[in-house]
Amino acid sequence: MARSFPKKKVTAHQVTSDDLEIDSGTLSIDADNNRVGVNTTSPGATLGIDGDIQLAPTATSTGHITSTGSLKIQADANVTIGDSTADSVRIGRVNTSVVKVHVRSGADTDLVVSGSKVGIGTDEPKTDLTVEGPITLKEQAAADSDTAAYGQLWVKTATPNELYFTTDAGNDIQITS
Repeated sequence: MARSFPKKKVTAHQVTSDDLEIDSGTLSIDADNNRVGVNTTSPGATLGIDGDIQLAPTATSTGHITSTGSLKIQADANVTIGDSTADSVRIGRVNTSVVKVHVRSGADTDLVVSGSKVGIGTDEPKTDLTVEGPITLKEQAAADSDTAAYGQLWVKTATPNELYFTTDAGNDIQITS
């Protein structure tokens, strides 16, 4: 009959070493640069991870990444938020004051959502949609046509009638101010 011994918990109060590597680089510590690596022995930042990060909370249904300052997500290629299993993507914050959400590829005014209003070319939208700058409208070519009509705008009113504007290229009515 084998004897059973109680497990003894070992607590390290202080471990001193230059560098530390566990399980052939599964976990490494670069003491010279104060960096920790997961699946890398040469982390390029305070925490370097070669692989995926998975948040799998057990006590709540939401995982959190928090920062007391700004948080910057940067990639050398694409940044994807959401995936095939995400039912919604929420950007912004829940509070009593308006927070602006900027979607940019050049300037902060590229696309702004502020207080349920959308601004293009402005970060101060005054109406539901405010566009500062020229607007180009292009109708898609019909399936049986090699040409497309340019400059058309369809506006539907609350009544069953429609108001139609087009350029004079289509020999329709041209409205000018």
